[in-house]
Amino acid sequence: MKYKHLFFDLDHTLWDFEKNAEECLQEIFLRFQHHISPSLTFADFFSTFSVVNKALWHQLDLNLITHDYLRTTRFLTAFEKLDIKVSAEASLAMNDTFLELLPTKSHLILGTEDLLENLRGKYQLHIISNGYLPIQTKKMKSGGILHFFDKIVTNDVANARKPDRAIFDFALQVSGASVSDALMIGDNAIADIEGANKAGLKAIHLDETKQAEGAHVIYKLEDLHLHL
Repeated sequence: MKYKHLFFDLDHTLWDFEKNAEECLQEIFLRFQHHISPSLTFADFFSTFSVVNKALWHQLDLNLITHDYLRTTRFLTAFEKLDIKVSAEASLAMNDTFLELLPTKSHLILGTEDLLENLRGKYQLHIISNGYLPIQTKKMKSGGILHFFDKIVTNDVANARKPDRAIFDFALQVSGASVSDALMIGDNAIADIEGANKAGLKAIHLDETKQAEGAHVIYKLEDLHLHL
């Protein structure tokens, strides 16, 4: 076989962040209605928050902001864009609720369970994530996929974040893998793909939006077998 070790990103690659986040935000929208304008619809709230959150994560990938800044400002920024005044305290309470609820959700990207079941025993499977180990582990337990993975490398464990090559080097070291027998699979062109490539790893870009192109791009998880 070409590879012995497969390293997966978690959020947006195996664990369906968008669907799980939507469920959480529905609960938050109802729980904090007294802080929100009665004219605001959930659809507007969700779409605005999603855009803001994605933009902040992109800035985080580029090391322009800190994780703490993202967590403390994303709800506040979303409501500002909706021209709704929400106190900093309410914003932080929403974020705390979001972080509490999110890891309990179980939706997976289409094809995840079948893929992992098919790969189990053929490859050593690992996670490289910019999340925190307790939260990411809980997400994987909720999704029923924790048992598939050998090493779970997160930014708090490696003391580094993708796309910094240090997290990839750390993952190779703890897993006993080498750049020649390992493959990275992720959805983020900067954090997952560029980061892995800079560390000498080959990488497959999962792009369900079908906007990316190239020999190392797949549009659905089940097509990963074409590169193994």
